[in-house]
Formats: sequence, structure tokens, C-alpha cells
Amino acid sequence: MVKETLSSPWLGEQEGVAGDRTGIVGASRGGELALLAASLFPEVKAVVGYTPSGIIWEGIGDDGAPAWTYRGEAFPYR
Repeated sequence: MVKETLSSPWLGEQEGVAGDRTGIVGASRGGELALLAASLFPEVKAVVGYTPSGIIWEGIGDDGAPAWTYRGEAFPYR
């Protein structure tokens, strides 16, 4: 979903958006996602992670599922 949003013409058409200088902000688990997205997509020129973890943890719940996947593959996690 992040990739689709970044490459969507809608985002660049918004007033006040400089399409060549897109940044992402995320807090907590969203901070983890912001860091991952910035590492994967060159369209992201800036990232702010507010209290992100420097480690990828498993998903929420007792089933041991990964928190993040990309193209159907889980990111390694603790």
C-alpha cells in the first residue's frame, strides 16, 4: 500500500505537495514502517520515525506472524 500511495498521481496533484521531495512520518509501529519504506522506495526523500524500534518485532498477537511483509515475503524479525 505504501508503494501504491507513493507512485499515485493523486499525491503529486495535491496543492503544496512537491512530488520530487516526498517524506514519510510514523510513530511507534508506524515509525518502523516509515523506516522500512524509506529503505525500500527511492521516492522517499525524507523519513521521520517518532519512537520507532531499531529492531523488527513479530506481529501483534500470539500466532508469531510477522509484523511486516513485502511482495509476500516476511521481513526477518525477533
